[in-house]
Amino acid sequence: MTAWSGYNWLSDQPASATWGLAVQMSEREHEWVIRADLPEVERSDINLFVSNQELTITAPSKSSTPASDAGFYRAERRLPEGVFPEEVRANFREGVLEISLPKSEQPVRRVPIESGYPQ
Repeated sequence: MTAWSGYNWLSDQPASATWGLAVQMSEREHEWVIRADLPEVERSDINLFVSNQELTITAPSKSSTPASDAGFYRAERRLPEGVFPEEVRANFREGVLEISLPKSEQPVRRVPIESGYPQ
């Protein structure tokens, strides 16, 4: 289990309580995976944005439930460290949005510390 598996990235509440829709988050060897249930939503109606290390999902809701706010789903969450926004992929099938957040393959680099003042 990961540090944020089953929880949202900004608080200690279960993911479903804060996303406003049923969401599952898991970790694979080379990626994080988010699955969001968007029943009765068409692929063309879903908006998925990645900017400033944040992920935003918006979609209209055809039902009036506590999971939707005034007929609209909206979720904004910070991306885990090491995810490059340009590498995020998404697939929508049978009412489930699956978002793949590939992990960075860049190794950690130690930065040498010099003495004196920069010239």
